[in-house]
Formats: sequence, structure tokens, C-alpha cells
Amino acid sequence: MAPQDVTPARLDTWLAVYEKKRRSQQTIRMYAAYVKTFLNWVYKSGHLASNALESYDLPEEKPIGRKNWLRKAEVAKVIGSVEPKYSANAKPTTIEKARQAAEDLKFILYCGFHAGLRRREISMAKVFWFDLGHGLIHAQNMPEEAFTLKDEDNRTIDMSDEFKVFLTEYLKNRKSREFVLRPNKAQGAWKYRYDFSRMVEGHFENVGVRCSIHDMRRSFASNAVSSGISLYIIAKWLGDGYEVIERSYGYLAPNTGEINKVVR
Repeated sequence: MAPQDVTPARLDTWLAVYEKKRRSQQTIRMYAAYVKTFLNWVYKSGHLASNALESYDLPEEKPIGRKNWLRKAEVAKVIGSVEPKYSANAKPTTIEKARQAAEDLKFILYCGFHAGLRRREISMAKVFWFDLGHGLIHAQNMPEEAFTLKDEDNRTIDMSDEFKVFLTEYLKNRKSREFVLRPNKAQGAWKYRYDFSRMVEGHFENVGVRCSIHDMRRSFASNAVSSGISLYIIAKWLGDGYEVIERSYGYLAPNTGEINKVVR
């Protein structure tokens, strides 16, 4: 197939062949990335009049059921099992890179499981979003970075004590206007400024949990509702409409015992 014949529909058809062959979602995503990168290169080289895959979204890891989420104990296990990976004879520079990668992974997991941040929000988060003095997270539109939250409204999320303890050391001596993850990496042609999917999905696989990146946000909401937190507050934290939260998570609300007030 010639580059000019590549279209999103044809790429999807090609990837579907590998899905039938039971290739992992991570592998299929990698194949799509290769094709998209190649077509972008051909276009920028002046050999194509247009890039049909410019706005093509790479395949997400398919959720295991719409309501898949991890309970609190499972979340603690996933975050607690993060540790640097390096060989016994590794050089100091290699060890330092491994430690930084582990800390970055923890940050990503905390953002998803403890704050319900979306994947792109985690990628674009800047240091000033995290107000350690007041224990708050301020997810904000950033016109200077051509970044707008999905709901278009800035929102504030309570910061868990555990996340705050981690951030106190993790963000120490960092500049307030820099990106938290890979601060020197600029936004390219990809949808995400920094794509951390392989690292996160690989960790889920190593820990032995069935979870996608979006499931972290779903887990945050599900655990919040199950703990009796107001659906209204959760909607504000997530940046979703109240109706969405009620429809998707209302069934998890605990028995409050309020019914007794009706008959007593």
C-alpha cells in the first residue's frame, strides 16, 4: 500500500487483523504508532499533499467492562509496588534514571487513583497546579500551552494526605511553571505531550491487575462514592456533570441509614 492510500479506516482494518490474532493492545498500539510516525515523516518530507493520520488517535487499552475499577486495597498495592529497576552492577547514572522513572510512575498513579485526573491532564500538569500549602490540586486551562480541559472549566480537587507527602519531596526545588513530567519535552504532533502508556500498562501487567489508564479515574470516582462522599462534590472534582456521576456511580452509594428518619 502506498503512503497516499493510508487512511484511518484502512489502518483500523489492518489493526483488526492483529486483534483477531490476539495480539496485545500494547502491541497493536505500537503498530499504529509506527504507521502514524512514518506517514508524518513522509508528509513533512514533502512527498504527500496531506497527512490523513494527523488527528488519528492511537488505540486505547480496551476497558475490561464499563465498570471495571480497583478497590482501595488494590490501589494501595499498585502504588506501593513501584520501585526502581536496575541491575546489580548498574552505573550511578543508570540508577538515578531508574529512580526518577519510578517516581514519575508513582506521580502518574497518584494523579489517576487519588485525584481522578484524565490522561492528558496528567501529561500537561504543571508544578503550580499542586498547592501543597492548602492541600489542593488546581487543574487549569493553559492558553499559553494551547491546552484546554475537556470540560473547559478550571476545577479544584482535594489532595489526599498520602499524595501530599509524596509531592512534598517529589516537587522539591521545582520551578512552578514547568511541566511535572518531562519538563523539557515540548508538544509535538501527537495528541499527548508525553505518552506514558507503555510504562503504566506495563506496571499493571507486572503487578497482575486488570486495569487501563482510564480505569484509574474510574477507580477514583468509584472509591469516592463507595466511601459516602457527596456525588455533587465528586462531580466537581472530576469535571463531569452531576447527571453523569449519578448515572455511572450512584449505584455504589452506601446505605446511610437515613431511611430511619422517615419512620421515627
